[in-house]
Amino acid sequence: MTVRDVYKSNAPPTAYSEFEIQREQRHGLNSSATYDPNSGYSPVSRWLAKAFTFDDFVSHPTGETGHCAQLQVPRGTIMLRCVARVDTAFVGTGNNDIDVGDNDDTDGWGDGLDFSSTGVKYDPNSVYNPAGTTGFAYYASGDTIDVLMKNATAPTAGQAIVFMEVISYHEDLNEEW
Repeated sequence: MTVRDVYKSNAPPTAYSEFEIQREQRHGLNSSATYDPNSGYSPVSRWLAKAFTFDDFVSHPTGETGHCAQLQVPRGTIMLRCVARVDTAFVGTGNNDIDVGDNDDTDGWGDGLDFSSTGVKYDPNSVYNPAGTTGFAYYASGDTIDVLMKNATAPTAGQAIVFMEVISYHEDLNEEW
């Protein structure tokens, strides 16, 4: 099995929502101007979800001891929060000390999470999560979120979903101007 996006129906990579711009119209008291419902679109934050099982863990790509499941993050993504939901407990040594991070900080989204039991796993004090020192991460060129089991033996059972609150815009810098 491979790590996959989780969604109920097909959705574009970026969610857009209408917002109201009051330009070149007089929307004041006693104004006879008409309301313009076509006001534009803006990227909004949403949740990406990636499902993975024990089969998705591979040897750590940098050669360090451990096994890793890599979850793709699109380019131009600002990631605000990361939460894991373990649906089937992971079996294997080290399943109670899982780190969730990226190429810059291996435990930036979660440090020492316990995947040996089911439920929601969250580290509010990790560097990138809201209570952390940075509070978010920007992936200009894309990246992977790495779920790291720091043991020489890969897990033999388990499945989980990682939920990522993001603002995914997918446009090159300065394209709007």
